[in-house]
Amino acid sequence: KGAGTPFVNEISRRYARGVAWMFGADLETIPHVSQFDDKAKFFGADNARFVFVEQRAINGVEENEGSLIFAGPRKGVASWIAAPGSSGSAEYVTSDAVFAFSAATRNPKQIFDEVQAMFGSELINDIESRVGMTISGDLAASLGTDFTMAVETPSVPIPGWILAYEAYRPDQITATFKRLADAYNASLSPEEAGRKLTYKTENENGRAWHSLSIGGQMLGLHWTFDRGYWLLGMEKGTLARAIQTRSGGFPLIRSEAFRSQTPSLAGAHSSGFLWMNLAGAAQVPGLNEYVKVNEPSLLTFTGESERIQAASRTRIAGV
Repeated sequence: KGAGTPFVNEISRRYARGVAWMFGADLETIPHVSQFDDKAKFFGADNARFVFVEQRAINGVEENEGSLIFAGPRKGVASWIAAPGSSGSAEYVTSDAVFAFSAATRNPKQIFDEVQAMFGSELINDIESRVGMTISGDLAASLGTDFTMAVETPSVPIPGWILAYEAYRPDQITATFKRLADAYNASLSPEEAGRKLTYKTENENGRAWHSLSIGGQMLGLHWTFDRGYWLLGMEKGTLARAIQTRSGGFPLIRSEAFRSQTPSLAGAHSSGFLWMNLAGAAQVPGLNEYVKVNEPSLLTFTGESERIQAASRTRIAGV
């Protein structure tokens, strides 16, 4: 294309700030792009305009960046990523975490309603009629827009994981889980009594802990609420450690390892990140033969009005 076109202007901006190598594509010139079916439009692909992948050195540090630029405001799944902001949910993840995914999203109820409208609601309606609740109104509407999931210990066969999700209505979330357990138990035959779900609640030092287990086994689902967040995991001890981390411990996002891997594009805040530090997993029997990476990797992503950008200091070959 000739000089002065939007695509060429995007290329010029990248060269102006420095680039070692770059790949760019004008998606609007690809014939099939305008012929998306409804499911592809659901992902917002019909609105995609340009894509860029590039590498540059900033202060002697290699950075990789990918950008997806849209012709107007993001739509569909592409619009689910919210604008950059601070993440309270990430404060629960310790600096020892081997994996973490954190994101700021649009309203969960709106996302669930869009998914249900696209892929149908027959199964959802059947579940809701059996349980006597609505997933959209009772569960999704009780959640906020900030969440983080992390694997704290790479144990086998069940790793120590946590989910921290912003919660507006804690009592409604717990009531929904109790209804699900009651409906599941009611569906069991007498011969399946050993598979019943048992709900428990207990108070420790003024904090309510909830759990669901099958057949009264120790291993089950545990959750509690802390400072506006729903903390969920398989081990109560892992959740207690997460609370201590936010109360004054050493969270991942403030560790030197995390900061040293943070690309300049991320700035003070991003819309989310993906963190992997598999060095600890390499010591676990059953995993050590698969894990060869000794350095941590961080990928940040940022949602703007008409673009999504991802960046990392990890070498592409290393990934």
